[in-house]
Amino acid sequence: MGITKGNLPTVLAATSGTPTQVVEHINNISLSFAGKPVDVTEFAASAPTYIARAPGIKDVTCTFSGFLEKTATGQAFIWANQVSDAGLVILIKLTATTPAVMFNACVTGIDVKNASVDGYVEVTYNISNSGSTVTIT
Repeated sequence: MGITKGNLPTVLAATSGTPTQVVEHINNISLSFAGKPVDVTEFAASAPTYIARAPGIKDVTCTFSGFLEKTATGQAFIWANQVSDAGLVILIKLTATTPAVMFNACVTGIDVKNASVDGYVEVTYNISNSGSTVTIT
């Protein structure tokens, strides 16, 4: 098994359906999958009672960052959704050859940093899943 290597990551966004709007100038993505197990009681006919853990609520969080360009259509789309709380669907392609991850999302934060790299302003978008649909294709 080799290390996945490829082009810069791609983030696409939409209010519903399959995202087609590219979020421009993104050069870093962090994607996290987590689950919150549920404790349940496991009864056995001839054994002591134990706690069993069953799969519970799933969680997907994503942070992507790059250079701020609010006139770029994709970034403007994310900012508009942060303000309006409208529906948001995110599609992330880490490379051209790795699987894509798509999920219903909400913007949980936008961080803007001072111009630290050649005068460019940096931006970080914090996204979390909203709803039960997470698709890996």
